[in-house]
This record gives sequence, structure tokens and C-alpha cells, in this order.
Amino acid sequence: MSEPKWVICKCNLCSGEIEFDAEHANETVGCPHCKAETVLFLPYMRKPVSVAPPTPPVSIPTPVKQQPQPADNPLVSQLEGIGRVFYRLGLAGGLFGILRLVFSVTDGEDAIIFWIAVILICGVIGTALNAVFKFMAENVRQKSARN
Repeated sequence: MSEPKWVICKCNLCSGEIEFDAEHANETVGCPHCKAETVLFLPYMRKPVSVAPPTPPVSIPTPVKQQPQPADNPLVSQLEGIGRVFYRLGLAGGLFGILRLVFSVTDGEDAIIFWIAVILICGVIGTALNAVFKFMAENVRQKSARN
């Protein structure tokens, strides 16, 4: 019988070190630390890793922010301006409705419902008209770009 060759491996569960005779590799035993069953294994030597030349870093193009196109056609500026006016009128009407609502709490339930409706209608109409005029301005801009 040959002289025992003692090796150390780690428990599969608790990573506690277990010393054993190399002939008992691949056997399942109880860990002396956590008492869980663990498989004894032989430690291995790492193979030398061949170092590859470093690869050059990949450059990721940064997105370019698109600048707003200047309005060559004066109609585009007018349409966008009208849209902004309607949007601001909608905001003003909504703010007026909110202020009136705050001060009409004592006027009764019908007044409260009326001013809530005014707020909603002003906001919706102002936003919708702004969107319509922006759409019209964009159509004019595209048609003038084609020509």
C-alpha cells in the first residue's frame, strides 16, 4: 500500500476546508464543519492562459441632436405662433376656472360642476388647437422643403 497523499478541497456547501487522502476523491462524505454531504475532489492546477493582444475599444457614435429647422416660409412661423396663442389661452382659461372654482365653493354644487367643466374644456380646446396648428405648420414646412 502506498503512502497517503493528503490534499485539501472545499465543502460544496459551506466552503470549509476538508483534508483527505487523494485516493478518496469523488467520494461523498459528511462535511466536518456543516455536516452536509459533499463530494471530495482533487484541486486542479490552472492552465496558463494565453494572452491575446488587446482589442481596440469600440467607439459608439454619439447621437446628434437635431436642430429645429428655420422657418423659410413665413406661414410656418405664423401657424406655430397661432398654436402657441391658443395653448396659452387654454392655460389662462383653465387657471381662471381654477381660481373661480376655489372661490365658488360656497355657491353650491352646480357652480362647482360648471367651473370644473370650464377648466377641462379650456385645457382640451387649447391643447387640441395647438396640436392642429403645429400639424398644419409641419405640413407647410414639408411641402416647402420638397419644392
